Amino acid sequence: MGRTFTWHAGLALGFGAVLIALGLWGPRAGWLVVAGFAVALPVSAAAVLRGVWSGVDRATLWASFRCLPKAVRVGCAGLVLAGVLVTAPGFVNLGDLSDAQEGPGGYSALDTRTKERVRISRERYEEVRVAEQRGFLAVPGTLLAVSGTLVLALGEWNGVGPAGRTSGVGRTRAAENGRSAT
Repeated sequence: MGRTFTWHAGLALGFGAVLIALGLWGPRAGWLVVAGFAVALPVSAAAVLRGVWSGVDRATLWASFRCLPKAVRVGCAGLVLAGVLVTAPGFVNLGDLSDAQEGPGGYSALDTRTKERVRISRERYEEVRVAEQRGFLAVPGTLLAVSGTLVLALGEWNGVGPAGRTSGVGRTRAAENGRSAT
């Protein structure tokens, strides 16, 4: 695997792990979400462009992923799964209150059981806001984890093999065994 693939994937997976961990245990999201997307969008766009330019199909990419060492596969899959699990509560409200708002009469939130707005204390308002924002911090982290995994699989497919093959031609075990990727 080429050095640029390793650096690209390492950057994506490292920042992704940090953002997912912050989404789980971190502080209020606010500016961190913006900073996370500022890193995630260019890194992910570069990963997608690498995939498009390589011309590899999904079956070959999957075979390349399976050729990665088991620890790397488990780490990548675990990171993507953790990102999805941390992100999910931000989109699916698992509590009884959501959409906390500050108005002229105090604080209110939507009670998901009755679908009506109820008045809440400032402390409860802060708890609901933090719970809503926390999951969204893991969105760029999950995007980075998927991008890093894609780059590792592309690097395995496009890398120089142990027998000194040049990059790009039939790097996966499926291709070496004569099986068609289609």
